[in-house]
Amino acid sequence: MLLDLSNNRNLHRMLETSFLLFILIQPLIDVLAYFNIPISSLLRVAAILAGFVYLMGLSKGRWKKFSVTYLAVLFIYLGLHFGNNLIFKDPMSIPAELNYIFKTAYFLVMLLVYITVIYNISFKENWLSKVQQYIFINMAFISLIMFIAQLTGTGKDSYDMLARQGHSGWFFSGNELSAILAMGFCAAFLYYLQRRTTAVKMILLPFIILMGWSMLTIGTKAAFGGLIFVLGLALFYTIFEAVKHKRFTNVVIVVSMIVITAVTVPVSAVGNNLDLAVGPIFENLGSGDEEEGGGEEEAPPESEGDVPEEDVPEEEQSYSPLQMLVLNGRDEFFGNLVYYYENAPLSQQLLGMGRGGNYETSSKFVEMDFFDWFFNFGVIGFVILMLPLATIGSIIVKHIIKARFGQVDFPLLFIGLGACIGLGAGFVAGHVLSSPAPAIYLAIFIGYLYTLAAKKNRGNNV
Repeated sequence: MLLDLSNNRNLHRMLETSFLLFILIQPLIDVLAYFNIPISSLLRVAAILAGFVYLMGLSKGRWKKFSVTYLAVLFIYLGLHFGNNLIFKDPMSIPAELNYIFKTAYFLVMLLVYITVIYNISFKENWLSKVQQYIFINMAFISLIMFIAQLTGTGKDSYDMLARQGHSGWFFSGNELSAILAMGFCAAFLYYLQRRTTAVKMILLPFIILMGWSMLTIGTKAAFGGLIFVLGLALFYTIFEAVKHKRFTNVVIVVSMIVITAVTVPVSAVGNNLDLAVGPIFENLGSGDEEEGGGEEEAPPESEGDVPEEDVPEEEQSYSPLQMLVLNGRDEFFGNLVYYYENAPLSQQLLGMGRGGNYETSSKFVEMDFFDWFFNFGVIGFVILMLPLATIGSIIVKHIIKARFGQVDFPLLFIGLGACIGLGAGFVAGHVLSSPAPAIYLAIFIGYLYTLAAKKNRGNNV
């Protein structure tokens, strides 16, 4: 899959630089969208068009053939999908359908683009730290915005429920921002730990602390889980570093952050939402009659249109404990989409029912991305949408299996964790694969992981 950019070299260099700089402006365009300055959609359309030019300009090879063929198949399918729903779906909001199609296609195009871009810049000096640095800057910017919103009381609530705490600053979606922070913190913390001078570490430390605070303040399990996973991996990394290289500064910093996190959680938004606040903890300890792990189960985020009783006949839905665990409180939403799917025409079962299924009053989602992809795009669409993820995933695994590791490769572990968190957040909480804001970070992490694995397999120790 070596990508030779000998043709149109100046154009490709310019586009590669543009796509790297595009990473840096992501939080800015999301803030502008929050304040109703509509440039995010224009920039993302431009990014898709630039991605087409970039991929079409690649020299002949397997990767260009795969990318161009895949995009052709994808857009032919999306045309059939949309046309079929024009015939069979009623009611149908054409602007909403087109917007959803665009958002889904955006992730897939950016995935192909960033795999290509990151692989090609990997032959330049300091490429590894450059991508990490850009993500660090983004996470610092997001955290500062959340801190300012906290001070001014202008943050958008993460939940539409009084019992739930947390805010997402000047960003629209708490779920999307959670996935961004959980993924981004993997690269940001790795970048921080790899700084060798004490002065630089002290300068960057407030931003790292602010990132951790933001992941607790947003109040979601996804961000909190990401923080825990990253700190756990960082502890392993720093202990390994201390034993092997006699460097103890990072151990002290990571242990301190773990302690601070443990102390802060009970008084944080996520502590309240998970019933880990100080009051409930002591109440549970003092009462032997309450069930273990007291507190209500976390309600799923508000769906895009609650289900009126007249839409779906009341039927007893029985799920196994494992299915209930996987659905994570979304069994009613899942049941609605199953009902729509079972009663849809065969063409919609194959090509998809479109955004939110064959609803009568308002669109409905399972809010678990892979399930939503299946119901909204059908059997054929799901296979097409999953093809690049499955293909790149299998190549990454093959490279890792073939690679000869002389020692633990921590950049590979941190970036792999970020990619897994992004996919996991999409599966469990949704709002990743068809949401441009977090989707581009997932594309970056998968492209980064592919490059690390490929270069490791070829014995190029990056």
